[in-house]
Amino acid sequence: MSCLNISPDNTQLMNLCKCQSGMDALTDAIKLYEKQVEDAAIAEAKWNADFNIYQQNMQKWNTARQNNRNNLANEQHEMQCGEDCYPDWNELRYSVCGFGYHKRVCQRNSTAVDRDEGSWLKSNPKPTDLRPKPVFNISAPSGNNIQCCSQLFQGNTADNINFSNISQNCQQKISQDIIVASNIIPQTPTETPSTTPEVVNNSFLSKLSFSMIILIGFMIFILFFAIIIIIIL
Repeated sequence: MSCLNISPDNTQLMNLCKCQSGMDALTDAIKLYEKQVEDAAIAEAKWNADFNIYQQNMQKWNTARQNNRNNLANEQHEMQCGEDCYPDWNELRYSVCGFGYHKRVCQRNSTAVDRDEGSWLKSNPKPTDLRPKPVFNISAPSGNNIQCCSQLFQGNTADNINFSNISQNCQQKISQDIIVASNIIPQTPTETPSTTPEVVNNSFLSKLSFSMIILIGFMIFILFFAIIIIIIL
């Protein structure tokens, strides 16, 4: 079984070997696809884990920030006699501290809270937001272009759980067909035997009969010549 030396007349084997090359390429594509899917799953799992940690950190940070804002908003400050509240602080109450003078108790309003929480924000930066969730566009290979067993791949892609099994079945089918095709001896045209009856060459017989006639004639001549000599003697 070999696809290296193929007779041009064995078209079946040639087509099967093309299918085998296609299956080898498909097998490599499936391995690459599975590796990409595995890497994508790992990357997505890591992102999800990091995102969960980010959410937890954000929740803790928001709670701590709100506690700090509450502390700022609830803080009360007693001013000196006759002294006005700080900018963006509201007067809660006052007491008379002298003729025409008040001692005020003041508290921050929302503007003061926003301004005064700057030092806390500087020392407690907001957790870094994660990059957008990764999107993986992975194209699954297809075996529909492998003619030898394209019917096995109809409606199946690498997204299907049986895709690898189908590919193995196709590979086995091609290998078996190659074994069968390798044992087929291509039929080459042969000359049609002549139906003309064999003609017996009788030339030898003809030559043999002629030689015998000459020999007999020569013997008769010798005999005749001998009789004449005897008579003369």
